[in-house]
Amino acid sequence: MTRSPLWRSLMLMLRAGLRLGSVGGLDVEDCDLDQGVLEVRLKGDRRERVHVPRDVRDGVAALIEGLTAGPVIASRTGRRLTT
Repeated sequence: MTRSPLWRSLMLMLRAGLRLGSVGGLDVEDCDLDQGVLEVRLKGDRRERVHVPRDVRDGVAALIEGLTAGPVIASRTGRRLTT
């Protein structure tokens, strides 16, 4: 079943404890799934490495499969979702 960008964002927020803005700003290049780490943008242009559980890793891996760059959570047209 295909999940909407809203559902994917909610999953990342709840399971990884991320803010909506951090989820919306997450790029493929920010994901180190071998290590289970996402580098997220915080308020004030700060960045933080967040360790995520296996199910979140698997979910992000499915989202970015075949992608090398760009937003992890995108609209149907491939554009970044804004908050």
